[in-house]
Amino acid sequence: MNIQYEQKDECELWLKKRTPKAFYQRVVSPTLRQGVIYLLQAVGIGKLRPNVLMLGFKNDWLSKADATIDYFNIIHDSLHLKYGIGIFRLQSGLDFSDFFEDVPDDNDDDNDDDDDDDNDESVGYTPQRTTKPCSQRQPDVITLRNTIINEGALYSMNIFHEKQKSSAIIDVWWLFDDGGLTLLLPHLLRRRKRWRNCQFRIFSCVPGEKIEAERQQVAMASLLAKFRIRYTDLHVLHGLNKQPNEKELDRFDQLVRTWRENVDDQEWQITDAELEANREKIKRGLNLHEFLLEYSSQSTLIIM
Repeated sequence: MNIQYEQKDECELWLKKRTPKAFYQRVVSPTLRQGVIYLLQAVGIGKLRPNVLMLGFKNDWLSKADATIDYFNIIHDSLHLKYGIGIFRLQSGLDFSDFFEDVPDDNDDDNDDDDDDDNDESVGYTPQRTTKPCSQRQPDVITLRNTIINEGALYSMNIFHEKQKSSAIIDVWWLFDDGGLTLLLPHLLRRRKRWRNCQFRIFSCVPGEKIEAERQQVAMASLLAKFRIRYTDLHVLHGLNKQPNEKELDRFDQLVRTWRENVDDQEWQITDAELEANREKIKRGLNLHEFLLEYSSQSTLIIM
């Protein structure tokens, strides 16, 4: 099997150039899933080992079934290895490779570093990377192909570098007891000056009626006060197990239609038995989608 081991050195140079404040480990593997398994077992030094795996949201899950199965199995592999899972999603996605092209760079490394420092916080910041190592290890610079289009792309890349306005909203949907990580992340984020002035709203859902929601809200308010977590609003919604509206049901059927096609010997096919076994879970998910559209469609950051 031909594996590009040169990429291992290229990744190391890429990381060294950016001087990340972290311990990093690079691995080479024939597949993405095997690489993740290797990495989760090798990463960290001594007791300084991570316990959460961050993944990007797979936007093409409808069109790439085999890759989606690998993505799904990576999540389960991580849980078996005792890792927590975080899935990060941006409206514009996380892949901006189509906006860049490689051009030769005549400047030395010192000048490149100075340019990075000057433009680190600006929207016009031009990121850099190194190409396949050669005898002189000459770095290349990534330039923008289309300035008009890439103004929006660069803003998306630097969205967490900009100071958020007081009108920005962080919504936390605390759906079950996960050890407090869902609340801890926004609490730590708001300690940074870029997010300090954001509004912080907390939502929870109960399957019962309104009286149960009111009781749960009192209990949550007491718990948040005990841990001294400041928030702007607290909402406990009821009716999580109600029958979803027809629009949501039709949209769900449309989404999974491709995965329910009668194709022989395909492990990704959704059977009628599986659909029926998860009927209640699907119902809760569709109702939660309605709540998100109603309450958090204009929010800056949503944590679930």
